[in-house]
Amino acid sequence: MRLAANDRLDRFSPLSAMPPLGPRVSPTQRQRLQTYYERGRRLSTDVKNPNYDEAHALFAVCVGGDPGNHVYVEALLENLDRKYHGSKKGKWLAVFSVARAALKRAAAREDWRKVLSLGPAVLRSNPWDVSILRSLAQACAAHHFHEAELRYLKNALDAYPQDPALNRHCAEAFAKLGQFEHAIDCWRQAEEFGTASDKEEAAKRIAEHTVERASNYQDRSAEHITTPKTLACSRTSNNISGDIGRSSIVEDGEARRKRNDERRQSLEKALTEDPTDAAGYVRLADLLVDEEKFDQAERLLQQGLAAAGQHLSLLERLEDLQVERAARRVAVAEQRAVVQNTAEAWRLTTELKYELNRIELEYYRRRVDRYPHDGGLLFEFGLRLKVAKNWEEAADCFRKLVEKDPKPAAALVELGETLQYLRRFPEAMLCYERAIKESGDEDRQMGNRALYRAGVLATGLNRLEQAEAYFQELLGRDPHNKDVSDRLDKVRKIRDSS
Repeated sequence: MRLAANDRLDRFSPLSAMPPLGPRVSPTQRQRLQTYYERGRRLSTDVKNPNYDEAHALFAVCVGGDPGNHVYVEALLENLDRKYHGSKKGKWLAVFSVARAALKRAAAREDWRKVLSLGPAVLRSNPWDVSILRSLAQACAAHHFHEAELRYLKNALDAYPQDPALNRHCAEAFAKLGQFEHAIDCWRQAEEFGTASDKEEAAKRIAEHTVERASNYQDRSAEHITTPKTLACSRTSNNISGDIGRSSIVEDGEARRKRNDERRQSLEKALTEDPTDAAGYVRLADLLVDEEKFDQAERLLQQGLAAAGQHLSLLERLEDLQVERAARRVAVAEQRAVVQNTAEAWRLTTELKYELNRIELEYYRRRVDRYPHDGGLLFEFGLRLKVAKNWEEAADCFRKLVEKDPKPAAALVELGETLQYLRRFPEAMLCYERAIKESGDEDRQMGNRALYRAGVLATGLNRLEQAEAYFQELLGRDPHNKDVSDRLDKVRKIRDSS
């Protein structure tokens, strides 16, 4: 199932006025960073002769070039964990480093760009430096890099799991992204080791998140998400109903968890007997995702790639997982925004949608490279490029589709809109005109969209008779469309007055 192109754009409508967050990574730079990342992974995971220092240098370039990419942040921190054998200490003189002092000064000035640029160098000496990790998390939050923010906080929590202030910080970050199970765990730590006021706040927040988790789990029970393409077409927010019986939700959730525990034990036993079974890793990862345990599922798939080789099914399931996690966070954020109805909640939803688009953009880039003849993947890739305001590359995608598709109406409309953003108006008009001709009865909605875009563009170009004809034809197809009717009246008034 795929939504019509105009419906797909509606999904991203809150982003239209939102500027790109963080540095714009060009296709050439992105390819270079990915090459560094893959080389760093090989150096870090080499069983016989790992080179952690060179791997860190490569990962540092990746994080510096794309600081919001949580995959790069994860690789950098994992490599340092291997280097220091999970000691949670690092070098004991690291606290006196010049780079650390510079980062702390930048954090005090809220110069978050500098904090992010200095981060990899400081963490090289101690990847469990809590104050530095929290500063990096703040910098990520300021730039709306929520995945990366959470990853830095997790490293801090590994080092000091009983710190009340750190647990509060982590709990808020987890809850913001819908990871209520982790948020509750952090609040419990804050409750146990904190002050009297900490205990009072923790008890309140645990109760709130328990209800949210139960409602969330109930909503997930009827949902079966398979691929990011399905997600892109069916992603909707789940509504929390105040009339739902809380006890029955929790009871159903407990029964479901019990069944999943039995399945998980069976799958784990099978993988112990045959650690090269790629399909087994995928099935177990699906189960963990169903339980919202995205981190565990990601680690499992990485383990499978190491045991079974670079199996394509494992690699693609790992890619799917990254999109599913981001999509799930958008759904939870929308759900919470509906309930809370605050400006902050809606702002977070918009930010997470932008981040989802960035992750999907990388996903479809890899899939298009892997399956260059799949027009559906290329179309989805082009849509993400449009949202990211990468007009030139988006236009290239839609041109390729127009050349190979026997019925290219959808690609023509998308290409026309992209060219219009590039202010290449005559070319855009030709695309709309051709789309009107190419769209038949089976693609009537796309024809309507082409007529509307052509009418708007003709009005802007002062081709009033042409605009009137387009709007009149569209109004004949959709006589109750007030927007089209108003535009037609406006065009006639301008024409009569001139």
